[in-house]
Amino acid sequence: MSKLISRWFDFLVFSNTFIAICAVAQGWLTYLLLGREPDPEVLVLLYFATAFVYNAQAVLNKIPKDGTSVYYRIDWLIRHRRLIRTLSFVAVGGILGCVIFLKKPTWIAVSVTGLLAILYSAPLFRNEGLRQIPGLKLFLIAGVWASACVLIPYYESGAGLETEKLLMLWLKRFLFVAAITLPFDIKDIEADRGLGLHTLATRLGAGGACVLAMTFLAAYTGLLYGFHRYEDYQPGQPASFYGLLLTALLAAGLIAYSLRKRPVYFYLFVFDGILLIQPLVVVSLRSLL
Repeated sequence: MSKLISRWFDFLVFSNTFIAICAVAQGWLTYLLLGREPDPEVLVLLYFATAFVYNAQAVLNKIPKDGTSVYYRIDWLIRHRRLIRTLSFVAVGGILGCVIFLKKPTWIAVSVTGLLAILYSAPLFRNEGLRQIPGLKLFLIAGVWASACVLIPYYESGAGLETEKLLMLWLKRFLFVAAITLPFDIKDIEADRGLGLHTLATRLGAGGACVLAMTFLAAYTGLLYGFHRYEDYQPGQPASFYGLLLTALLAAGLIAYSLRKRPVYFYLFVFDGILLIQPLVVVSLRSLL
């Protein structure tokens, strides 16, 4: 029984099904903060687009056909290469099926976000993606997540925010994602150094990367307070503010806890799971306050 649960858990995490669900949750969070009803086509698009992008390595033939890897996740992908490719092609169909229902302004956000996401893994320079450029990986990930989960729902919802307020919403999401992404690089410091990969964590060390993540969270909290003041267009206050602040404190505790090496599931499930529980905490507090 335990082996069966472990296999399903591996599938959920390593097939990127779980992170795709987290993207849906982040899109839903944007609708909550804007006070708009979610557009089903946007949430479905976020699911399939995330699943495809995170499985892009298999599609681009960058996962070895056999052998082993220093990463447990890559070992799983090697064993399930055909499954990942199949899921990726299904995701492409899902993406195309959703895009045709989007409004024209949303197409621009989808196109720009999609281009950045593809360039993240697609071979460009010396047969490597943009993520191989030293220090750029973290900001690419955060930028793609913020653009996909904020701009796409925003434009499709038709909410008319001032540029300053929209930028604040985007930047707040960018900082939060950047903060909870750094622990993944901390986890892989030794392996990345062995492979010659240059990330912020390999350059700053575990302690320095942790400080940087906390700095991102501090900046996020400052913007969170600034966003909280715009109660004229953001419903559900102060519950939304307290819900997001609570998840930020949770993230800070987990980042500090991750300074010592933890099991791979801690990063792939717990840290990614913060993205999932954010809207759930907001909705829960709204029902109480």
